Amino acid sequence: MDANQKAFQEFILGGRKGASISSASTISPKSDFQPKKKKKKQFGPIFKAIQGRIEEWKDLDGQLEAVLGSIANLRDRLWWESNQLTKQERPTKEWEGFGFRERSNTTLTVDDMEMALSHDLLQHEKMLSGARTLMASMAQEQDGMGRRLDEWMLLHLEEEPMIEVKEVKDLVQEAYLLLAEELYRKQMILQEILDSCRDGLVIRESVGSVDVGGEPREIARKCCGKWRSGQQAKDRWGLIDDLLAMDSLNCNLKKERDE
Repeated sequence: MDANQKAFQEFILGGRKGASISSASTISPKSDFQPKKKKKKQFGPIFKAIQGRIEEWKDLDGQLEAVLGSIANLRDRLWWESNQLTKQERPTKEWEGFGFRERSNTTLTVDDMEMALSHDLLQHEKMLSGARTLMASMAQEQDGMGRRLDEWMLLHLEEEPMIEVKEVKDLVQEAYLLLAEELYRKQMILQEILDSCRDGLVIRESVGSVDVGGEPREIARKCCGKWRSGQQAKDRWGLIDDLLAMDSLNCNLKKERDE
């Protein structure tokens, strides 16, 4: 090795004498790349999401029950106001209202009655629209719950969960089926109320016609009465309360219920 090559070698090695290229070639920069481990999905967040869906479902159910009560109340008012208008618009005789007979049972004028009737009709329509919106939101919550449950079941196929998690998953499936049955039943009840919107709301002569299903006021009251679940379903609703009361999946709920 001539002098030039030796000088070049020392320059490359930082001027360290006695070092060789072979020793430098063994030095390799430490790589910062580390293969990332695949993050495992957890059952807990899925369960919390399902709890949130159930809570929202129950809240919407309570709001719908209140709306149906308002609809039934408005229908009573509409019938009364229409009946009073019919009485006041009827032509009266000159002698009627004198002596021991009263001309009218109300002090409201025809204009007052018409204004009240128009206002309550608008309110009735708003309540019907609100009921449709709430029912659609309940259906969306039910769909979201189903998607989360599918995600949970797929996760079961990827890894073997603890026994407690399996038991809670079975309870969640049962709760999902219960809410699905209730959603369908209440959709039919709401449809019955929507179909009863006809002339019987304000025209007395059409009230109670058999071919259209009966009096709208009576239909609304019956639908309000059967909105809540029967006694058999009420016993099953305890499962919903137990699921909502769980703080985590680390408790054997099924054993506690059996005890």
